[in-house]
Amino acid sequence: MNSRLDSKLNRLRVVFAAVFILLTVFSVFFAAAEAGHDCTGDDCPICFVIQVAEQNAKLLSLALCAAGVSFARRYFVLKRSFKNSYQTFFNNSLISLKTRLNN
Repeated sequence: MNSRLDSKLNRLRVVFAAVFILLTVFSVFFAAAEAGHDCTGDDCPICFVIQVAEQNAKLLSLALCAAGVSFARRYFVLKRSFKNSYQTFFNNSLISLKTRLNN
């Protein structure tokens, strides 16, 4: 039952991440298309949307950087721990440990 629940949660996470990324990309395209609009003043709704799009782009870049650092850290830690465990389990022999064998 846990594996089924975990699978559903992982799918939900992927869907939310994809929706967030798509909305951010579309808002950046909107901001690029409306960059030269005729501004109506301080309460311009298009300027507000452009500011929100810029904030979302900054947030997405920060989140991607954090995810990259987390992935790299996990990858290198697992690689190093596997390498150490491989050396521990497969490189220990009586000769490498310099153990004297008496009959």
